[in-house]
Amino acid sequence: MDDKFKGLIKEALDEAWVKFEPTIPRVRHKEVYYNLNELNVTPLNLNAFIIENDIPVEDANFDVIRSDDDVWYPIIYYYVEIDMTEGEMWMYCRDSFWKHANMNVYDVLAKSGYCKIGFGGHTLGRYGLGDIYDLYIKGDFDRLAKYYSLNYVK
Repeated sequence: MDDKFKGLIKEALDEAWVKFEPTIPRVRHKEVYYNLNELNVTPLNLNAFIIENDIPVEDANFDVIRSDDDVWYPIIYYYVEIDMTEGEMWMYCRDSFWKHANMNVYDVLAKSGYCKIGFGGHTLGRYGLGDIYDLYIKGDFDRLAKYYSLNYVK
């Protein structure tokens, strides 16, 4: 593989990573809800229930849910932020980094005189090359250059 082409791929992916890394979420929202009917909460004791369960009043919402027996039940719900696990962040990066990578690779290679040819973007696995995010993190620019060489010609 041409070292100049590999250098352009590395440059493009490094730029993409700089833009992408700050967008990786560190927390996710988890819904907490209480079925008021199951808990025998009535409008008269709702205030006490909220206080006893430390429900954030400013973030709480009321709604109804439909049960399997076609009955509607009142609920109170709110969201809490919880830290994402390493696995969740890895999945986010695998699912999202390729978009940033492909846009940056296109820009850098187009400025260097390369033209994109008609080849799909999400097909690394078909060629046994792996995943763009995983290959970038491992620093495997030989495989990345091989993949992108299928998409571009000078």
